[in-house]
Amino acid sequence: MLSPNSDPGEGLLFVVKSQYTICTMKSIKSKLLEDILPDQADVTYKFHHIGIPTTEKREGERYSLTFKMYTSTAPDPKFRVQYHRFGEGSPLHPLIQTMPHVAFKVNDIQKAVKGYQVLMEPYAPFPGYQAAIVLVNGTLIEFLQTTLTEEEIWSDAPRTGSYIYPEDNEQ
Repeated sequence: MLSPNSDPGEGLLFVVKSQYTICTMKSIKSKLLEDILPDQADVTYKFHHIGIPTTEKREGERYSLTFKMYTSTAPDPKFRVQYHRFGEGSPLHPLIQTMPHVAFKVNDIQKAVKGYQVLMEPYAPFPGYQAAIVLVNGTLIEFLQTTLTEEEIWSDAPRTGSYIYPEDNEQ
């Protein structure tokens, strides 16, 4: 039986229980990575947010001229949901524009993307923050590596040196 548990220190934790074995998804991941992808065995993954494509205008949207995309967050920040509405001619991969994704903070984004189909190579949307998107068994996964605090990540304040919001560089 697979049951979800919440552990604030580890993000979402799954526990597999059977008559003979109790193990966590963390231990399963470690074993799988040691056997299949040994260079990823030391990568850590912590849930960060869910991204949902939408066609509806939402309050508080911010436009990215670079990606021709509007981004907004859910009214209740504890759920960490982002909504993305794409404009005509967005340069992002069609799957990124049409499929939800789950984002994880990782300690090594270069190692995290290895062995997966990369739809968006690691890049720095703004200083102190790197992101990449991969396809894993038909599911979009975003990897984030950052030195920023959660408050800095989720802030709507202008970001000097921003790639996705170049207008911030002019302020």
